[in-house]
Amino acid sequence: MRSVFLILSAPASSRRRRYAILHFSMGVASQWVHGARVCVIPRPENNYEPLALRRRSLALLTALLIVSKLAALAVLGLMPHSAELSVITTARILQLTNQERVQRGLPALTVNPQLAEAAQRKAQDMLEHDYFAHISPTGVTPWFWMAQTDYHYRVAGENLAIDFTQAEDVVRAWLNSPSHRENLLENRYTETGVAVLTGQFEGGTSTVVVHMFGEPAVAAATAPVSTPPAAASAAAGPTPAPQAPAEPSPSPAPPIPAPRIALPDGTERVATSTVLSIQAEPSVTVYVRVGDTVAASAAVPENGRVSVSVPLLDAPDGPLTLSAYVRSADGRSSPLSEPLTAVKDSVGPALTRESLHFLLSPATDHPRLALIPPELAYETLTVAYGREVSVYRPGAVASALVFPLSTQPARITVTDELGNASGVDGQVLAPAFMTERETDFARSPAILGRLSRRLALAIGLVLGILLLGAILIRIRIQHPQMIAHASLVLLLAGVLFFW
Repeated sequence: MRSVFLILSAPASSRRRRYAILHFSMGVASQWVHGARVCVIPRPENNYEPLALRRRSLALLTALLIVSKLAALAVLGLMPHSAELSVITTARILQLTNQERVQRGLPALTVNPQLAEAAQRKAQDMLEHDYFAHISPTGVTPWFWMAQTDYHYRVAGENLAIDFTQAEDVVRAWLNSPSHRENLLENRYTETGVAVLTGQFEGGTSTVVVHMFGEPAVAAATAPVSTPPAAASAAAGPTPAPQAPAEPSPSPAPPIPAPRIALPDGTERVATSTVLSIQAEPSVTVYVRVGDTVAASAAVPENGRVSVSVPLLDAPDGPLTLSAYVRSADGRSSPLSEPLTAVKDSVGPALTRESLHFLLSPATDHPRLALIPPELAYETLTVAYGREVSVYRPGAVASALVFPLSTQPARITVTDELGNASGVDGQVLAPAFMTERETDFARSPAILGRLSRRLALAIGLVLGILLLGAILIRIRIQHPQMIAHASLVLLLAGVLFFW
């Protein structure tokens, strides 16, 4: 009988346990429902003032809205604009221009301060009046700015560029345009002025480049000296044979002083070319030597100053000795100048596929990819795939370059301060999961801005529904202070959503 009792009692014990669990679960659910009703529905227990609409709850919502918006604005403010990433400088534009001209056997251009000031004024005027053209909407031509700086020319020209981040891309675009190429490689131009300016343009931030060219007007030639006629003879008669004058001993020509040479801004490292500033006697030809080989020459104008672009493609990397001498029209030569030492470095940073690492974002709706910058010494890192170009500089706020996930092969290039570049072609932007570097992943600031707007929208919708329910459920019992506070938070959520 005992075994039968045990068999019969087992189902009864199991039912009691199920009933106990069910009773407990219903009690918890009842408490949750009661708590939720007290939080969101006007009831006698909460004095018809839902807990979600009381002062403390509204203060927490306000703080959440403000903190999320400030965080989004802080990230957006710290992330640089594309124009701020620009590495275009006037010196680099001039160097690349002269490099192209010298390679084609054309004279290098020298900087004229008046032309440079004219280019600067033209760039400021374009940004101030929101236009990008050779002739302004009011009809102002480039020649107006040259006249403003008292620059007198025989022939002049102008090239413009906007929204570039690399000087190499600017010069390459000009070379690919027939009219701009004609200006860049015009043989008659001897002087130039370059301006690079960043500012607000058409609602955004842009970098404009103005490159002016000119051949200065030459002063009027001096009038020839007239030779007086020979005096008439005073008396007739035979004319005595003239006595041959003694032949004067020729005086030795004065020696030509050696020129003075200088590298720009005390530069000691050079790449495939450099520009020497030279002071010498006017109307002579200066010859620049790299070691014992003449690498460049130029005519010295009347002011005795000339800038010579010196190609260094054939010189080996390492220390180089630069010197110069001049030669006059009658064949006299000067001694060599004081030598300068420069170190040639024409090799870009050693970028390899193995030094590139990628991380995939955890988002599944809009996945993004982060490129962790390689541990190299470089000036800029550029990623180009399709029409997208991203530029990164060491020291920027973001610790990684972030792009939309793409299967297109990309070209990744690193450039040092001398303009030497090395790159990896055909790199597929595919992730490599590295758990030890996951904290280096930098989210796009646009994502944080969208999250802030979505949070403001959600809080505004929920708060509006609760406030409307609190007003309508017990329309005779109202709390003006609660309604005013909730309305202010609703207004704040709306402002932050549309901002």
